[in-house]
Amino acid sequence: MPFYLSRFREWVPPCTYEQEKLIGWLASAHAHAESKAGGFASGKREGTFREQMEHAFRRYGATGDEIRSRASVLRDFGDEEWRFHRLFTGLVPSMEDRMDVFGEAADQALGSMLGSADTPPDDLVHVTSTGYLSPSPAQRLAELRGWQSRIRITHAYQMDCYAAFSAIRIASGFASAGGENSRTTVAHTEFCTLHFQPLRHSADQMFVQSMFADGVAAYDVTSRKPDGPSLEVVAMLEEIIPGTLPLMVWAPADGGMTISLAREVPAAIREILAGWFGRLAAKAGMAPEAILREALFTLHPGGNRILSVAEKALDIRPERMSHIRRVFETRGDMSSASLPISWLRLLSDPSVADGTPVVAAAFGPGLTASGAVFIVRKEEFR
Repeated sequence: MPFYLSRFREWVPPCTYEQEKLIGWLASAHAHAESKAGGFASGKREGTFREQMEHAFRRYGATGDEIRSRASVLRDFGDEEWRFHRLFTGLVPSMEDRMDVFGEAADQALGSMLGSADTPPDDLVHVTSTGYLSPSPAQRLAELRGWQSRIRITHAYQMDCYAAFSAIRIASGFASAGGENSRTTVAHTEFCTLHFQPLRHSADQMFVQSMFADGVAAYDVTSRKPDGPSLEVVAMLEEIIPGTLPLMVWAPADGGMTISLAREVPAAIREILAGWFGRLAAKAGMAPEAILREALFTLHPGGNRILSVAEKALDIRPERMSHIRRVFETRGDMSSASLPISWLRLLSDPSVADGTPVVAAAFGPGLTASGAVFIVRKEEFR
């Protein structure tokens, strides 16, 4: 049974920051937090530590050459009037404080994307790796709209980037069980900037803190071809790469969520990518050579190194990854929301023709390699 992804929409966080200015602010925030914590050695000054941190961010992090801007639900970033900040006053915010902001932002985002229509979706799958609340924002929305007996809510949490594909599998099951008239909405609310850690100064944190951003997206999944542009799901594949468990970690801690990315991640992906892609193509019933010749690629943008590794490993022409590269350049890494936002951009592009194959993939903790083959459908349903 075919399934279709359609009606993509996005809620853009209210604050957008230029990356080059953010690098300087991040360095200042680290120095201020270290000063508040009393961490300076005798004779060391906050200004000197700030200079060292900016040098580290520019050496190990993503600068303005890779990412032009990132968005956040917080107004804290870029402002050094620390006492007026919602979270980052210099002391490390508690998980409770971070979740208060998460709840407010998720309530606003879900309310905007799902609208106030009288007819709710049959199922709502709420996807996030950046917040834990129960009752959840999705349940609060159902209460607010009076949908309690008209909607089923499923929470798909803590899978990081590859949750984009876990959500499609969950929603496809609901669509299959519900019949051709059923509709499942998948909503991603990722607020990565809430988990900024100004007292973590390691090289991998320079990369993480300079790359992750906030992103929110939603779309519908149906077994019936919808009116308007859509992506038809042809095949999906998910595998855990052996021997890579420690390379990517995303875990709750006393002072918020912590993420670490080992420098071996690109090499681990490069080693398995060609074989993994071949197995995905086989599931789709398509020759790998034909896909590489005709398809567009949306690979989760865990930094330019990952995108470059994929281009070289599969011999992908750069223009075939232009949609996801533009998302990364203008928005950074938005965890599980990155790919749905790239699919919105792709379907909105008039140069993308009906029938174009799309290969999508993401890599998350495990390391888990997850992906799909889609076909662009732009002809109107008859």
